[in-house]
Amino acid sequence: MKQTHLALAPFLRFCPSVMTIGIRASFEDYSAEEKKLLRCAHRIFFPTPRFAGLFEAVGTPTFPHASTYLYQRSNLHQMLLFQYLKWPHPRTRIYFGWKQKQSIPRDFRFPFLAIGPRASPLAPRIIRNMKDLEQHAFDHNPLIIQEAIDWIERIRFICVHYECVGALRQTATAEDPTLEPIPLEHKSLSEILQATRRLLRMAQLDDISVVWAYGNGQWQLIQLERPPARWKSLEGTQHRHHLICHLIQTGFL
Repeated sequence: MKQTHLALAPFLRFCPSVMTIGIRASFEDYSAEEKKLLRCAHRIFFPTPRFAGLFEAVGTPTFPHASTYLYQRSNLHQMLLFQYLKWPHPRTRIYFGWKQKQSIPRDFRFPFLAIGPRASPLAPRIIRNMKDLEQHAFDHNPLIIQEAIDWIERIRFICVHYECVGALRQTATAEDPTLEPIPLEHKSLSEILQATRRLLRMAQLDDISVVWAYGNGQWQLIQLERPPARWKSLEGTQHRHHLICHLIQTGFL
């Protein structure tokens, strides 16, 4: 019977219910004893993207799920997911190669956003004219182009184990760009909170931040991000890894 809660990355080293064995360059770099632990683990925590797919293939549950790593790291997969689900989302197209990129000025009015295929902490580039486009068109392939919308506010949900555990709000008029906590029970969040919970289950996203923005008279889903290690709440600072440890110790993970 599988019982061991095993971690590769060191985020849960403090958690008494988890054994951390560290990250290796390849599976063969683990000792025979460590390989046995990996094969018999109840769940493997923070396996890194390199190994998440391998463990999924052999039927060993991981946290985060392999799908979470995929969407956290890829703007391209995020855009394809949003389009497939047909959820409210800024108008977006994906361009491969120079021939397709030549049609961008016909498809979008300036200004618009240029986004690379891999997720990055850098903000999307604002393309204001043909000169900007010519400078940045070769930076990425494929290149994601998205309409630029003047957002009134943004909401970032912090989600762990398919539940939203925190919400942060930023308004366009705020002088300080810092995100401020807002209760999950706030009536203005009801619609997008329910939609976020559906998204988590459908796409198997169990450790992620889901970002919504309000503009053009509606809420739109704009991004999936790696969740913060800690965030402010009305009750004080919350620690994501401590919460995950609590879920493990109480049998929810």
